[in-house]
Amino acid sequence: MTAATFPTILSSCLGGGTSGGSKTLKILQWSHFVPAYDKWFDPWVKAWGQSKGVTVTVDHITYDQIPIRTAAEINAGSGHDLILWIVPPSQYEPSLVDMGDVVKQVEQKYGPQLDF
Repeated sequence: MTAATFPTILSSCLGGGTSGGSKTLKILQWSHFVPAYDKWFDPWVKAWGQSKGVTVTVDHITYDQIPIRTAAEINAGSGHDLILWIVPPSQYEPSLVDMGDVVKQVEQKYGPQLDF
């Protein structure tokens, strides 16, 4: 995913919302090993949110805590909207929201995803 496609995916995820309701997006990601990345990403995604009327929160934790936190949020049925993984384990797939329709829209506009 590139910086150009991230806002498109976010816009598609948020949908139209309800009139008068506030929109929020909660992101959980690891504290990057290059601190400048976090200093760049957080204001960038918050500025995107402001332009779309969305309050964006980014929480950073150590990478080794991502699996524990993911499991806890799935078990609680609440938590962050997006949890960024380097390689997400397949055990969480049943708890994911199917984003196939969003992927198709993004691919139509920007081309197919890269195969890894």
